[in-house]
Amino acid sequence: MWEWLVVGFLVFGIGIGPLAGSRAGKRVGAWARGLEMQTRAAGIIAVVVAIYGLFLFIEIPPNPAFNVTVGGAFAVVGHTIVHGIHSWRRHH
Repeated sequence: MWEWLVVGFLVFGIGIGPLAGSRAGKRVGAWARGLEMQTRAAGIIAVVVAIYGLFLFIEIPPNPAFNVTVGGAFAVVGHTIVHGIHSWRRHH
């Protein structure tokens, strides 16, 4: 159980941290910010539907998948808190 939490934390943490800050990550970010809100929403919905479909057609054990998701959520929350503190200190 804990192993999958760690996997989710690391994968999401790398994705929103070093990978997002890389040259390729910045290019993808700039491209995504250039999209209209409806296009972004459609993309998010398409990814959610694709993942749901994957769960329907491929037997993925629910516990590891859930734990990876929770680990990823912890990474996002942690990144948000650290980024907020850093930004606050820079401006005060």
